[in-house]
Amino acid sequence: MYQDIAFRTAFLLTRSAADAEDAAQTGFVKAWAALPRFRPGAPFKPWLLRIVANEAHNRRRAAGRRAELVLRAAAAQPPGDAAPSPEGAALERERRLELLERVNGLDERDRDVIEIRPVDELPQVEAPPRLATTLGVEVSLARARREAGFQLRELPEKPDRVYLGRRGTVWLLYGTPEQVKLLVAQTPLESVNRDFFEKLTAAGTRVEEVSVDGAEGAFLSGRPHVVILVNDRGQPFAESTRLARDVLLWSREGVAYRLEGAFTRDEALDLAQSLR
Repeated sequence: MYQDIAFRTAFLLTRSAADAEDAAQTGFVKAWAALPRFRPGAPFKPWLLRIVANEAHNRRRAAGRRAELVLRAAAAQPPGDAAPSPEGAALERERRLELLERVNGLDERDRDVIEIRPVDELPQVEAPPRLATTLGVEVSLARARREAGFQLRELPEKPDRVYLGRRGTVWLLYGTPEQVKLLVAQTPLESVNRDFFEKLTAAGTRVEEVSVDGAEGAFLSGRPHVVILVNDRGQPFAESTRLARDVLLWSREGVAYRLEGAFTRDEALDLAQSLR
């Protein structure tokens, strides 16, 4: 069902039929292995194509955004493979051909390819002792959804562990408490105050202003750092990062979001965009 679009996605990245076929086959194998962690109801095709695109990326050396353009073009296919009208199909085909012509016409230096990693392929981070204890009480994902008090946002992949922590924080852990691939924290009735970062982060910590779905945020990298959140009464308080690695922070509609792991800013932003 997805073989053709997976091959086309890989071919547009590798520009080699052999490499594209290898990338698509490897992508299907990895997707099959990760299927137990796929969240029911989440869009399957974008998740699968990310795995294939990552495999294709590993077969050629380039950097930038070409993978993002290819994925957007592929995801533009009508949901559920519904048949469009003849006029709509012709217009869609024309748009895609124009897009692909422009992409293929780019100079090699401009074919910036973002490596879009599924969570399974993020590097593991050795966690500090007793990480699980600091996160809170381990619960089921269903219980976390019930008790969160807000609409929990989740990645297409299901977390390996879920915790309810202080201040109503829900922690989604990918990996194990000893070797963590990703931590996702969601804290209600709090926001991120970027002004505090500039004043309170240690020397050697880099703070970059970012935007996540139109919401202001910050990406912290470098030395271990402190996260500053603001509660609903406007009072700031400090939160230590659990992994002492890279952190993406933003707030939206009364909830503070936080990703921790070993990733680049672009990888973190792509993960954040996948939260639904």
